[in-house]
Amino acid sequence: MRRYLLALSPLLVALALVLSADVVAKAGVQRDNCIGDPYVLVGTVDAFSASGLVIWIDGSTTLRINSVGPTWYWEENQVPLPKPNTTVYVEYSEVDCLGDSEYVLMYYKYEPEEGQDFELLLRDYDNCIPLWVMKSRQ
Repeated sequence: MRRYLLALSPLLVALALVLSADVVAKAGVQRDNCIGDPYVLVGTVDAFSASGLVIWIDGSTTLRINSVGPTWYWEENQVPLPKPNTTVYVEYSEVDCLGDSEYVLMYYKYEPEEGQDFELLLRDYDNCIPLWVMKSRQ
């Protein structure tokens, strides 16, 4: 009996580590700690990639907004990915991400023609959790 328990011990420890890592990941990955109320901006897209959105604020200044979500989330919500030289409306928040401050996209709106618009909510306004993270865990 003792050999049986000793043989199972490493398996039980490994299982406990996997389960505790999953609990920590679910608790920590989602929250970035939004700082204050979201900012609102209407600007022209300079660049878009999986790592962020760059928007012209005026003719000479750009703003980089990170954490724009995965492309599958945009596609699933039938919102076209931002293209350069298009005018967009965005709401973004400043977040504290492990001691560094950056901007994350909260809401996106694009109106290619009058009467036709595409809107995408990317984060929960109450707790700053990315909605694609919540969606991928359902």
